[in-house]
Amino acid sequence: MLLEQGRGVAFRGLLVGGCCFVLLAGCGGSRVPEPPDITYAAFVSTLSDPARPASLDVPGTTLISSYDPSGGNNDFNNFQGREGEWAVLADVEGPGYVSRFWTTGGASAEQRLRFYFENEAEPRVDATVAELRAGLGLFQAPLSRYEQSCWWSYVPLTFQKRLRILAKTDNFTHEGWPRLFFQVNYSPLDQRPETFPVTGSVDDKAALDAYAVTWRGARFPGRPSPALKTTSFSLEIIPGTSGELASLAGPGLIESLEIELPQSDGTHDADLRLFWDGMTAPSVDVPVDAFFGNIWQSVDFESKYLVVSNALRICRFPMPFGKQARLVLANRGSRVLTVKGRCRARLGTPAVQDAAYFHAAWNHTAATDRGRPHAVVTAEGRGKFVGCMLAISSAAPSWWALESDETMRVDGEAVPQWRGTGLEDYFNGAWYYKNNLARPLHGLIFKRPFVTVQYRFHDEDAVCFDRSIDVQFERGPDQASPAWMQSTAYYYLDQPHKAGSLDGAARAMAPPRDPFEKATLMMTLCNYERQGDYAGASRAIDDFLKRFPDVAFTAILRLRQVAYRERLEGYPAVADVYRTMGQGSENDAAASYARLLSWFHEDRSHALLSLYCGAPAQASIDGSPVLEASNPTAFMISPVRLSPGRHVLSVQTRAEQYPDWVQVCLRTHDGMVYSTPEWPFAFDPSGAWTQTSFDDSNWTRVGDSILEGPPLPPHIQTSAHPFVDMQALPTAIWVSGEWPTSAQRAVFRKVFDVSP
Repeated sequence: MLLEQGRGVAFRGLLVGGCCFVLLAGCGGSRVPEPPDITYAAFVSTLSDPARPASLDVPGTTLISSYDPSGGNNDFNNFQGREGEWAVLADVEGPGYVSRFWTTGGASAEQRLRFYFENEAEPRVDATVAELRAGLGLFQAPLSRYEQSCWWSYVPLTFQKRLRILAKTDNFTHEGWPRLFFQVNYSPLDQRPETFPVTGSVDDKAALDAYAVTWRGARFPGRPSPALKTTSFSLEIIPGTSGELASLAGPGLIESLEIELPQSDGTHDADLRLFWDGMTAPSVDVPVDAFFGNIWQSVDFESKYLVVSNALRICRFPMPFGKQARLVLANRGSRVLTVKGRCRARLGTPAVQDAAYFHAAWNHTAATDRGRPHAVVTAEGRGKFVGCMLAISSAAPSWWALESDETMRVDGEAVPQWRGTGLEDYFNGAWYYKNNLARPLHGLIFKRPFVTVQYRFHDEDAVCFDRSIDVQFERGPDQASPAWMQSTAYYYLDQPHKAGSLDGAARAMAPPRDPFEKATLMMTLCNYERQGDYAGASRAIDDFLKRFPDVAFTAILRLRQVAYRERLEGYPAVADVYRTMGQGSENDAAASYARLLSWFHEDRSHALLSLYCGAPAQASIDGSPVLEASNPTAFMISPVRLSPGRHVLSVQTRAEQYPDWVQVCLRTHDGMVYSTPEWPFAFDPSGAWTQTSFDDSNWTRVGDSILEGPPLPPHIQTSAHPFVDMQALPTAIWVSGEWPTSAQRAVFRKVFDVSP
């Protein structure tokens, strides 16, 4: 045992009350449940300790999923059993709790789920996914969300004796739709917890709120703690040498490590190395860019454990040590490396029960390594796997590399106890993802055809092992995908070991050149804009023009950089630049765009309307057509004038084969109005739309879609333009459901107001 800490737990009586929430079928059973050893609120409070990830005195997780038992790619509709028209997704015995539930497919929002606790005759939860995602009972954000075409929940589902999760499966078959994919993580408990209360008491909700705060990276609040030591560093490291960032005498626990480095160009020429208790081999030995997810380009994001903000990188993994901690940065590049930052640590008094040492391992495999999986980490000893960063770059023009299931073998088991259903499923996404996002425990921080960078951290669903662990990702079905894969694994061991990272020449290997990079620049810029990282987007343009200096649209990209500056500094800072760039000829696209941007700022009544679509479409305002488009590679833009008051933005489309998507955005001086899944649509509506006809109560909401773009293969390129956010923020929408045979067109619309 490395460090010790008392884990005081408040015990309370069993909460008594009826289940009166309208969507619950009831809490009745054949007998009154036995009093718990710990209340639900008290149990949730134990999860809020920010040092908990470093403790081995916690239960490990087991995964139940719909993986294809034949080893193929049909990772759906593989249930634990059936009860009439209901499929059994999980049937587990207690005491224990489900720490994570994820599902997609099925009947989508109308998929009905039932949760039976403690052999009760009636389900405590009987609801559709739509009802759950709307916030039923304790299923509240940020612990539960519907996004990326799937619903996931980290709300702890506690039980004393048994929990069964069922899904309605009318007409489900392996051969056709619908297809239900699911994953359930559950862990055993030594104590008998209060059975999940569903609606929750005031104490339950407060405990979940406090737990959610830790998701936002809260640092060790309220601990009657030993001395906090902040070690600052500032040094220059010449090529071929290493610099010591900090050396701390233990026992202690590092709360956070903050490093400021120049922006990455993806060359991985600096290594982060952490040494514990006098070991000569590092337990963390990872290129610093790869450790923080800046695999090929620097991307700003914030998660619970890792943060990147311009030059600043923050690691919040708790890192206990017994005798000594030594933090080193090695410079393998050809330039002097200037680095500064600080390390925050608590020293002196022990802080964690059954604490373990933090480790990180890095690996990459090439597109030519088809025939074998990508190894994320192989480690020996007692410990726990707490997550990974994974980057994929496909040499083929498809998303097929995302059909890579993960496996985790614990303690040398012949058949892995953890078998996943798809790469994006593991990272809490689905259907080849939608757009990039960053959540506390998972994120898709970069996506363009056909490149993704994603992370997942295991808090309450950590994979514990006594002797060894082996984590792998398939290289697509049959290991046949020609994709470059790069990963960083984060894990803890009870003793410090040498990190299982690639060494030597592998460090110096140049990153792969994305064969589609030139065509997909606009998608790259949209990534940055969705994160609000306009400075990063501008740097990405500089990097692009260094590699492709002769592109015909250079002037448009330089104008877009001016538009990023407008976002950061305001219009007055760039007004003269717009006017100067707008002095070109009428045939000069960049000059025309610059004049349009200047025009927008001349009067509050001026607005800009864009249309981008995969099928013929027409955008109108108050029933008057403004734009028409049909080319899935063309981004259309038009000036419009809007008087104060209420207006209707609408888009008409014809019945077309998939992908018949549309994407529309209106930039006004009050903000952006753009297409989302909440927009309503109707078929072949009669009558004109006037400013008084706003009743869409009988219209259908678009709802969720499974579009992995836009654009969609084979179209991966969009015309260059300088209109920031107008392509990044809208969602591609289309008619959900079947077109009536009599319908010739459909109309989507949004009502909005313009202030005086």
